[in-house]
Amino acid sequence: MFRGCRPEDMPPHIYAVAQTAYRSLLASRRDQSVVLLGRSGSGKTTNARHVMQYYLVSAGCVSGALNGVYTVRLKKDPIF
Repeated sequence: MFRGCRPEDMPPHIYAVAQTAYRSLLASRRDQSVVLLGRSGSGKTTNARHVMQYYLVSAGCVSGALNGVYTVRLKKDPIF
C-alpha cells in the first residue's frame, strides 16, 4: 500500500499501522494487537472499523462468513 515509502519518514497512518501489524502476524505467526487510544470523539471507533476493513481486504476474504462479521461488527459500535 505504501510502496517506496519508509514508515519512519511518514507520519502515522491507520492503514500503515494495520499493514505493519498484518505483516508482523504473517512473518512471526504470533498474535498482534492494535491499540487505539484517545479522548472521546477522537475517532477510535472509526479507526477500528478501518483496521477491520483493511484486514478483511488484505486477507482476501470475501466469503459470506466473514462478510457477516463485517456487517455485524463494523456497522455497530465494537466492544473491545
